[in-house]
Amino acid sequence: MLALTSVLSKSGGRRYNEDACGYWQAGPVGCWVVCDGAGGHEGGAVASKVAVGTIIEAFKHAPQFGAASLNGLLRAANHAVLSERSMSSRYLNMRTTVSVLLVDIAAGRALWGYAGDTRVYFFRRGRIMAHTRDHSVVQSLVDGGYLQQDELRRHPNRSALLTALGEEDHFAPGVLSQELPVQPGDAFLICTDGLWEHVIEGEMEQCLADADTPDDWAQALEHSVLRTAPKDHDNYSLIGVWLTAQPDVADSTDDAVTVIRV
Repeated sequence: MLALTSVLSKSGGRRYNEDACGYWQAGPVGCWVVCDGAGGHEGGAVASKVAVGTIIEAFKHAPQFGAASLNGLLRAANHAVLSERSMSSRYLNMRTTVSVLLVDIAAGRALWGYAGDTRVYFFRRGRIMAHTRDHSVVQSLVDGGYLQQDELRRHPNRSALLTALGEEDHFAPGVLSQELPVQPGDAFLICTDGLWEHVIEGEMEQCLADADTPDDWAQALEHSVLRTAPKDHDNYSLIGVWLTAQPDVADSTDDAVTVIRV
């Protein structure tokens, strides 16, 4: 089984991009990360870049699969953001969401961990089987039965987060409690709210069904954002990961690091 990756990150209708994306894969284990920063004075861009870089470098030095390892990566990234923030008064309010996907290709298993509302979606046979639940005020209202799920995208307080990297006290990331069995044909989408706010789940599935490659999928998702988003829309970023058993696909197990700031 091979993992094929596509990465896309754009500034959208904003002057600069506060998202960051990265991945590293060598041998059977891979790590994919997407962050969405905030904080003014370009602090969000600093926070997201620091978080991605910290997670990728830590995983490169100890490419371990497991909930404890994943929790450690998230906490290391939180510490790194706090440390960077302490170095300049310009960055006092900087924070970033994060979602991390780990896949052990040889063993056929996956895990994800996250803080905030950057999402991970899991697809099997072209359908969404599971996704992360936002750490947000509005998601808590949905979970409590005060709002319907389809009201979440348009709620005026949708961006109010309950946790993110940059928390000094009580940082509590979400980590999948049970390993997810994966197989050839499965796919993952990691994306910031600048994408999923404008692309509903059915459209994600349709874009996947129409795509021949991960890059095709990413481009179709981008077209969906640009078709529906207002001119001043947020940055949007994604990583698409396809698991395939095709022997004629170029080997994707070489070391690969990608960090994008646009």
